Amino acid sequence: MKQKPVNDLAASVTELASILGVGKNTAYRAVQTGQIPSVRIGRRYLIPRNVINEMLGTLEKEKPTEAPAIPVQAPSHQRVVRGGARLSQQQFEELTETVDALSDALRDIGDFVMRLRRVRDELMRAT
Repeated sequence: MKQKPVNDLAASVTELASILGVGKNTAYRAVQTGQIPSVRIGRRYLIPRNVINEMLGTLEKEKPTEAPAIPVQAPSHQRVVRGGARLSQQQFEELTETVDALSDALRDIGDFVMRLRRVRDELMRAT
């Protein structure tokens, strides 16, 4: 039996990204986290073609046969944030509160630094 070339058996992460229509970093992240099964040889990741074909088959089954009239959004009880993570409404609200608190803290730190600079300048003028 004739052996198939590696390109027929596996794809690189760059090829995977192109096939799936995602960025190279997204593809690498999916491979490194195990979301997409792969084989690592040295520093190189190879994704078996059968894995890609299974993924594409699954994606094809999930695609709607007819485009919706309005854009599809996450259900009101779920929010999609950067990186594709799906959060419940409660998780999203908690995250928003945390971000707001951090923003306030950074603003307070900025104000404090400005006051320190003014004090420093006054001390330098006094001496």
